[in-house]
Amino acid sequence: MRSVSKIVFSIFILTAGSISASLNDSTAVNIITSLIWERSKLENFVSHDELILSKRLGITYKGIDNKCFISNDISPNIIQEIKDNKVTYTHSIEKLDGTYSKLIITVPSYNFTREYYFKDSMVVSKPYYYTKDWDTIKSKYFVFHVSDDNLLNNYSINKLDDFVKECSGLLNFTSKDLQILEQNKIHYLLCKDENEIQLVTGFDTRGLYYIPYDYVISTFNYHTHELLHLLMNFKLKNLPLYTLPFFQEGFAVAFGGRGGQDQSILLNMGLFLEKSGFLTYSSLLNKPDFYKNDITMSYPVAGLYNKFLFERLGADAYLKLYMKYSSNENEADRIKIDLHDLPDDSVWQGYLKDISGQLQRITTPGNINNNKLIQQSSSCAIYDSEGYYQLKLPFPSIKAKNSKSIFQAGSTVQKNI
Repeated sequence: MRSVSKIVFSIFILTAGSISASLNDSTAVNIITSLIWERSKLENFVSHDELILSKRLGITYKGIDNKCFISNDISPNIIQEIKDNKVTYTHSIEKLDGTYSKLIITVPSYNFTREYYFKDSMVVSKPYYYTKDWDTIKSKYFVFHVSDDNLLNNYSINKLDDFVKECSGLLNFTSKDLQILEQNKIHYLLCKDENEIQLVTGFDTRGLYYIPYDYVISTFNYHTHELLHLLMNFKLKNLPLYTLPFFQEGFAVAFGGRGGQDQSILLNMGLFLEKSGFLTYSSLLNKPDFYKNDITMSYPVAGLYNKFLFERLGADAYLKLYMKYSSNENEADRIKIDLHDLPDDSVWQGYLKDISGQLQRITTPGNINNNKLIQQSSSCAIYDSEGYYQLKLPFPSIKAKNSKSIFQAGSTVQKNI
């Protein structure tokens, strides 16, 4: 059996006065040993309270034994190269406030770094550390963690509780499912801006579903898109870690929009893109193709098709299809949705005709100058037209080749929006 001493590595040891008395170098080496050689023992180093949080909703992932370390683990190929003595690593300990410390592991040849936070000598998550002093507010299905109480209000709290209840019908939750959610709660970490969410999560985003602990972390106080990711996984209970974005993001857009964007507007955009032929669902059926398009277009198209698919197949058949195209990391980039698993395209075209009259319509602008100006700012002008509002949004000054003309964008939206 290979011992730690046989692996070449450097240890940056801080001065005795700067190292937490709780997390010492011996404990750090034991944790690194578990991360690389004895992974079945990793949970022994995680705070008991954090383990309970991670397991509270009963969501597990196939082939993943250490859920708490999802998204903050050492890459399997790097682990193997360390075991084979092909690369070396270093570690250091940084003293934080109170009894908290941070362990930093670096693999220089890969420019690879992982950080692990500790309370005393036990691992806690990064969100735990940065939100430990935030206020908490409980509702029927949620525990809200807020850095500023002014960010949250009863309206959004009640709307989120109502949304969970609505989704319980959509996904056919059992009474036991609802009882678990009510007792164990969805933790919603509400950040005041994108700088704060990056501090808490390490990601540059407006919102995310934080899988290791089943948190919704967002800059929006009503972020149903990320909540739907959580509720879908809660429904499936045990699933592969990766789902093709066509289904994963399509479902969340279909019934939850995106952060700050209502689903009806996004579905309307999807309808326009499909009917114009500018972007079609059939061009988004694997991960590389989905992301080679701008997500402001691929998300709406996938959202509209997933709404159609869910309504056409029903929840049970849709969930089976969703699971079929979920996989491990190695397969995620290679699998593609088989068109034979989807309804005939003629059915889809019929759906597009039927839904055209149901969605609030966006069209290209008419003559804006002849309409009544309601409001104007540096970023937008709104005009009143018969039966419509017209929006005029300036592009950056983009000049056409061999022309002095400057393009501007506009859209026409039905007034009953």
